[in-house]
Formats: sequence, structure tokens, C-alpha cells
Amino acid sequence: MKNTLILSIVITSLLMMTVNVYGGMYPRGYFKWVKGEFDIPDEIKKVTNMSELQPFQDSKSEFTRMAAVRRLGEIEGPKAVNELVKRLEREPVYRGIEGFPLVKLEIVRTLGRIDTEQAKSALLDLLRGYWKKIPRPNDKGGIVPDRDSETVTPVVIEVLYKWSSDKEVFEMAKTIAESEDVKKYSLIFAGPESIGQRAWEIHLKGEMINKGIIEEKESAKYLLEYIEDIGKKGIDSVQLGPLKTAAAGAILKKHSDSTLSSMVSEFEDQFKNEPRDSNGSLTERQNILRRKIGILKKILKEKQVQEQKKAKIQEEKSADR
Repeated sequence: MKNTLILSIVITSLLMMTVNVYGGMYPRGYFKWVKGEFDIPDEIKKVTNMSELQPFQDSKSEFTRMAAVRRLGEIEGPKAVNELVKRLEREPVYRGIEGFPLVKLEIVRTLGRIDTEQAKSALLDLLRGYWKKIPRPNDKGGIVPDRDSETVTPVVIEVLYKWSSDKEVFEMAKTIAESEDVKKYSLIFAGPESIGQRAWEIHLKGEMINKGIIEEKESAKYLLEYIEDIGKKGIDSVQLGPLKTAAAGAILKKHSDSTLSSMVSEFEDQFKNEPRDSNGSLTERQNILRRKIGILKKILKEKQVQEQKKAKIQEEKSADR
């Protein structure tokens, strides 16, 4: 445990150093590209066939190849799956701790947008392959960073979330979520929006679907109870508790504002109507309701901030045109 903690601190420190040292070397907008936030340049946008797109796909510029991948998906649609997989295999492998495999990230997201059975199978094959390649700490605590598997894998799982009801997707996510790697090296595999968290999102969503919990309000109540149960376990939930809680919160965040807001009102009414105990203190039920209200309000606030950021980005784009 001590070696794992030390290793994780070292890796985190190195990543922070990378941001500081290389931050000025990245082109403007680079970290938005990492998230898939970019517009296709006009010269690529006007391309309507594969032959015209080829020079852009072969460009030395990683962003140009990235934009060409997105355009390939738009032009070819479902027919682009095989070509996208081949393109990913031809892209260079990232080693070390700096930079991101932008083109591979965009290929994964484009496969997700294609949204066919073939695209799902291709993504699942990628996930199986990457999961095997991810470096694990050896007996001496050493690890060789692999930017490809470490950065692409969580995005593959994120994209596969829409197929949580698929048996193969669910089973693969479950394998990762319950793996010894995630349990033993939680600080490596289980940070925010990491491999572990993304896998638990599919695991949890798939379980709800299997139980017939599909309607939004019912789903939200189930997730809140899930988080409450983890909290009750206390020290027993330290290993995976925070990870499961983060996964449940991420799924709650996908629910509509109207559903979450109506539940806040419902819980607040229940809180007010619940009489206090004989000592005038809050009852156990009131404390549970208060915690649930706090979780929902926090999520609604986060969603509001996200919407404000999106609106600001749109304003900046409009101003640049």
C-alpha cells in the first residue's frame, strides 16, 4: 500500500511538471482538442469524397489528421468503420508522459458517433486490446508510462456507455471495474473520469437496466440510495467506495435538470413534513434527505456552470467569425 501511494504521488508530480514544462509548447486550443472540442477547418469541411480527403489524412499535422478523421466519419458514415480502425493502427504510439494521441481519441469518438453494431464491436475490440497493454506497477513499484493506453482507454469506455445494456460491453466493463488492478492501484486507475470510474459507470448502468430501472426519476432515486449505502459502510468502502460514488454521480449528471430539480423539491417537502425527534434533533430520515438534497443541488450547480462555459465558448466562436 505504501509503495502504491508513493508511486501515485510520483506519477502525479511528473504529470504536473509536464503541464508546467510543456504547457507553453502546445498550440492554442490543444487541450480543447484533447476533449474533442473543435470545428473542422473550412478547407476540410468542403471535402466531399475520399480522394480529396486523402492529403489531409496523410498530413504531418496531428490536428489536420484529427479533423480529417471527423470528416471521414461524416462523409462515409457506417462505411468508415474499417478505415477508422486501420487509421488508428497506423498512428504513432505515444510514450512518456507528455502529449496526447489526438487522432486516436478522435477516431474513438467518431466510431461512437457512427453508432452501429460494427462500430460497437470495433470499440469493444479496442478496449480489450488496450486493457491488456496498460502498464501495471511491477513488484518493485516501477511503471513505464504509456500515453496511448492510459488516455485512450477511458475515452473508449466513455463512448461505450451508450451500449451499457449490451452483454459483451457490460461484461467487459465489469471485468475492469472489479479487477485487482483497480482495487490495488486505485490512485492510478481510479481517478476522476479514469478507467476505473468509467468502467463502474457502465457496470452500474448495466445493473440498473438488468433490474428494469430505466425511467429517469426511478433511476435517480436508485443512485442516491446506492451512494447512501456506500456511506453507511464507512471504512469497509474505502477501497472502491469513492470510485463507485463518483460513477453514480456521473450517471446522475446525465439526468435532466427538470427531473433533478423536481426531486429536490420533493425531498425538501418530505424534510419539512418530517417531525423532529423528542430531543428536537433531526431524525435519521431527515439527515438522509438532507444528504440527498445536497448531492442533487451540487450536481445541478455543476451542470449550470458547464452550460455557462458552453455558452461562453459559443459567444467567442461567434465573435471570431
